[in-house]
Amino acid sequence: MSFKEITELINIIDKSQISFMELNYEKVYLKLDKSLNRGETTNVKDFNNQVKINDKNYGVETEEICDVVKENVKNTNVNVNDVLEEDENVQYILSPMVGTVYLAPSPGKQTYVSKDQDIKNGDVVCIIEAMKLMNEIESEYSGKVIEILVKNSQMVEYGQKLFKIKKS
Repeated sequence: MSFKEITELINIIDKSQISFMELNYEKVYLKLDKSLNRGETTNVKDFNNQVKINDKNYGVETEEICDVVKENVKNTNVNVNDVLEEDENVQYILSPMVGTVYLAPSPGKQTYVSKDQDIKNGDVVCIIEAMKLMNEIESEYSGKVIEILVKNSQMVEYGQKLFKIKKS
């Protein structure tokens, strides 16, 4: 990775809303963290002839634009707005206690819920056994079960994600 690629990457990250990035590529380790705002601004041009990569000085001007990095950023398949919209509609049913989760009322019976099944608020989705007591866990949301995140007879912790639900 050349100096101009690194500086272009720094410029792109600086203009974006990304607050942290770590990169390990071709003997180059780069860590960028904008999460701590120290109230000081530094121009990338100030770092000309000062950046060392593997003990070598690179004196390339930072004004040069790296087409490779620019194209890679343009060609990303992730649309941030789609991810944000999906997250607003996706909720998780969490374990309210520590115990053993059972996905069916008894061995050999059909599970309470399955993937892609529609559920309503208040539907029983599993049982958690805690201190020899069987506790029915009810859904707090109406929607579709996208993913079952635990296995039958698995130990679960308080607050652990059990089911991924797309709200309707």
